[in-house]
Amino acid sequence: MKNLELLLEKFIKNPSEENYLQLLNALYPILGRKIKQIYGIKKDYKDVFSEGVVMLLEAIPEYIKGDIKIPFVPYITSCIRFFSLDLWKKRQIETTDISYIDDVASDEDTPEEIVIKKMYSLSIFKALNTLPYIERDILVYHYLLNKPLKTLASNWDIPYSTLLKKKNRALKKMKKYLEGGTIDEIK
Repeated sequence: MKNLELLLEKFIKNPSEENYLQLLNALYPILGRKIKQIYGIKKDYKDVFSEGVVMLLEAIPEYIKGDIKIPFVPYITSCIRFFSLDLWKKRQIETTDISYIDDVASDEDTPEEIVIKKMYSLSIFKALNTLPYIERDILVYHYLLNKPLKTLASNWDIPYSTLLKKKNRALKKMKKYLEGGTIDEIK
């Protein structure tokens, strides 16, 4: 991390393109790790990483202006973290979008059965939103989008056994939530 401070000082003293690229190159691994840790979808990685680079290109000059009163490394790592968390928030399933529930009932269902199915679907939807994003994504992709777990494991660069454990843990959490417990009760 001290290397980043030195590269920043070098760039401030001599604002050449080469010094700027050295500073950016030193930040790429931090950006990449944080995106993989928080965002987690391998197929979108290049696009998300490009957006992260744009964020860095905006954050570095902002810091150099002198308005920021904290050291560079905590500032830039906070920018990366908030950028990654913002991406994660965008991936959240919107709790207000429950239009899919209309597809749950069949034509032969009685009005009571339709209401029960819609209420149960809404409960499942709420339970999904309480899960960590990776567990929720596993359940959504596997059960709602009919994606095989092996395909998900290879697309997301996660060992199959890990994906299976996460799926089972998520199902336990969902069950606990639907029984009236809280997700936090299961570790």
